[in-house]
Amino acid sequence: MKNLVIILLCLAVLAAGSFIFIKMAPKPLAVEDIVPSDPLFYIKASGIKQALEYLGATKIWADLKNIDFEKLARSDKNFAAQYAVFNQVVKGMSDPGSAAILDNFLSREIAIAVYPAKLDYIDIFSMDGLAILNSLQDVLSNMVFVTRINPKAKAAEFFAGMIAKQNNVDFKKEEYKGQTINTIALE
Repeated sequence: MKNLVIILLCLAVLAAGSFIFIKMAPKPLAVEDIVPSDPLFYIKASGIKQALEYLGATKIWADLKNIDFEKLARSDKNFAAQYAVFNQVVKGMSDPGSAAILDNFLSREIAIAVYPAKLDYIDIFSMDGLAILNSLQDVLSNMVFVTRINPKAKAAEFFAGMIAKQNNVDFKKEEYKGQTINTIALE
């Protein structure tokens, strides 16, 4: 009887402690509260991995896989430059590390805020590959990307290993409204 009372008392203390911990733990900030104000546009999404799996199983995706993009690239010089950039992106996404990025950093909740960028030209179809990359760099420098990572991921260690060779990386760990926010600026 004495052992039963001790066990029940321990369980009650454990339950009360768990309840207090859950109630006292800071609630995660909404992504909207982190993004700077007045973006040109703002997109928020969740369940990205499931959406990509669904998209990959659709008929339109199967039809797109059947298009001979190499033949199109041989017949059109403008398309050839864009196709080369596309191939580089596909090659990067095929890397096993990309699956880890998707699972740990992009599968829960993401938001992208775009702020006004000065672009001298907008006709992307007449640009060569270098001009497209320069324009993309201008646009990306005016974007903020926010993600809610998988709790198992250690963002600082993961990014430090990926971009350790970069000379122009600024990593900051900041407290904001009781939450830790890791900021990585690539300049």
